[in-house]
Amino acid sequence: IFHHVADEDFDGRVDAIVLYVRDPHRHWVREFASILAPGGAAPDSAWTFRDAIATPTGTLPRANGGFVRHRIKGSDVLVTASNFAAWTEILGRINAAAEAMKPRLPVAP
Repeated sequence: IFHHVADEDFDGRVDAIVLYVRDPHRHWVREFASILAPGGAAPDSAWTFRDAIATPTGTLPRANGGFVRHRIKGSDVLVTASNFAAWTEILGRINAAAEAMKPRLPVAP
């Protein structure tokens, strides 16, 4: 199971996160959630989907400046601006490593 992050406007900050949402009664993924935070600020919208991200199946509840995602029984997670900041830091490290490798990699014709 993967988390996906996106810097939609290429400003170096994560604007969107796609996370799994577990079934509350069984140990499997029920659906996925897309959570948006333009400019890496507080998340302002979220929806759930199963087959296609453009076909919403529901939403996540709002709470304390973020959205609640069910992860495992009795352990819901609040997704807030701090999650976007943490993913932005990780994305920055990945981009820096990729940039550092450019001189070592051959350029394709």
